[in-house]
Amino acid sequence: MIASLLIWSYIIIFSFIYGATILETLQHLFNPGQELQDTPKALIALLGLGCITILACLLSLFIKMGWLAQSIFFIGGILLGVRILRTNRQLFQGKRVSIPWLLILLAIIVLLTTLENGSHGTSNPDTGIYHAQAIKWIETYPAVPGLGNLHSRFAYDSSWLVANAFFSFSFLGLRSFHVLPGAFLVMVLIYLLGGTYRLLKGHITITDVLKTLLIPLIFYTLRIQISSPGTDFPVQVWMWVVISLWLESIEIKPNEAGRSIQVEEILIFIFSIFLVTVKLSSAPLLLLPLLIFIRQIRRKAVNAFKLVLVALIILAPWFARNLILSGYWIYPAPFLVNLSPNWDWKIPLNNVIGEVRSIQAWARIPGVDTNKVLAMPLRSWLKEWFENLTKYQKAVVLGAVFSPILFAVSALTWLRRKIFTGSYIYMYVVGYIGLIFWFYEAPDIRFGYGVLASTVLLAGTPLLAWILQKVPMQKYVIFGLIALITLYQAAVFFNSIEVKTLESRIVLPTDYAGLPTVPCSIHGMKLMCAEYYNECDYGPFPCIPPGSASKNVEKRGASLGDGFRYLTNP
Repeated sequence: MIASLLIWSYIIIFSFIYGATILETLQHLFNPGQELQDTPKALIALLGLGCITILACLLSLFIKMGWLAQSIFFIGGILLGVRILRTNRQLFQGKRVSIPWLLILLAIIVLLTTLENGSHGTSNPDTGIYHAQAIKWIETYPAVPGLGNLHSRFAYDSSWLVANAFFSFSFLGLRSFHVLPGAFLVMVLIYLLGGTYRLLKGHITITDVLKTLLIPLIFYTLRIQISSPGTDFPVQVWMWVVISLWLESIEIKPNEAGRSIQVEEILIFIFSIFLVTVKLSSAPLLLLPLLIFIRQIRRKAVNAFKLVLVALIILAPWFARNLILSGYWIYPAPFLVNLSPNWDWKIPLNNVIGEVRSIQAWARIPGVDTNKVLAMPLRSWLKEWFENLTKYQKAVVLGAVFSPILFAVSALTWLRRKIFTGSYIYMYVVGYIGLIFWFYEAPDIRFGYGVLASTVLLAGTPLLAWILQKVPMQKYVIFGLIALITLYQAAVFFNSIEVKTLESRIVLPTDYAGLPTVPCSIHGMKLMCAEYYNECDYGPFPCIPPGSASKNVEKRGASLGDGFRYLTNP
């Protein structure tokens, strides 16, 4: 845990430095002559984490994520930090405010809960199957051409895995740390607790109620994933941050006149596009930057052009990694086959189509033959899929599906307020489109908590906020609500403690699990193959699930770093 706290501090401090630099640059780019706006420090740090991830993706094209990459990052951070101290020292200074003791208690409990859960062993099943090995490849080599030919999952180019490799510090020889999710969650929690603070101070808004509700929701749905470098966790949590920002921009600066662009809009634009590089399932969020882009064309066309430039900067390293790992601009996207270069390591089209089909089939009914599942009519597989859900999951799914009814009720309660503007309705529609996209593409419940919760919260939170505004003895009701959340968080913390492993985790968090493997050979290549449920975990390396690579795959050179290609005529 001590190591986790040290690495968290390192990540958060440098994320803030890089974020402050980027935010200042963006402010001068879009709103020249205006002072840097008062943006929450947690959001600045999140912006910095996204920036660092993009930088890591760029570096990974040329060098492995080791001491050299970390040195470049560290020296750059120090220089930028010194510059900011000279020019914008106020960014490092906090306002003196009176913090309620209940909020302090809640903050301490959620921090301890994050620290405890973040030091556990990895729990995401995909971590053992490919996340850990993908991170090992990024730590060992620059982006490997055709790596997806060796194991199709390695072609899933998630920038989050690059960031985890970047902050794993494996080059120190201690272990590959997987504590980045914890540091990320601390930043998010600080941002969300700001909403709880305003509630306790009597400022009741939909956004602040939403932020407060998100705290227990994160731990209820995603607590066990805090220790895993999986991609579901950051996408879903960051999505909720984007939604909060969108609502905040409506409530704080509704229908802002003028030709400038809000800082909130810039952050929403960047975060939404960045999340696509983390996981493709977040693609419906692109409807948010699309609307911001259209607004800027109407307000100030030059800003729209600058937004396109920012988007290209975010996406360029990710596109490049996709091309190197799979031969496609985006993987798995079979429709891009003719637009992608015909390099010798390009994954065959039939393999890509098979990958898409297997994802859809597994998400609908796991463990059943792909062709059989995809041949089933909607009514048949939907019935079996729904029956496989737990009672809680069924309730969440039904709540999301029928949330338009709740949304209509909420809209009626706020009829005379200027909250349910076109922007709020647009956000809800985007959330519901995300729900449909998830259901069509891969309706595994683990992938869908983000959009399921989003639709329910967007529909129901306004109603709860309205009740809190109208209820008698409002101050005591709000105090009681937050007290209940605090008690819940305390229960989560105590239930999370792994007493048997606590002593071994005081200094260092739990390492990746050591799973049994056996030697195997593919076209003369000596590898290791998993014995247990296709899970290799982190070591030994290189390791793949048995049968994941065709016998037609061969190395492109003497080194594994030279990549792999598929032989069409072996």
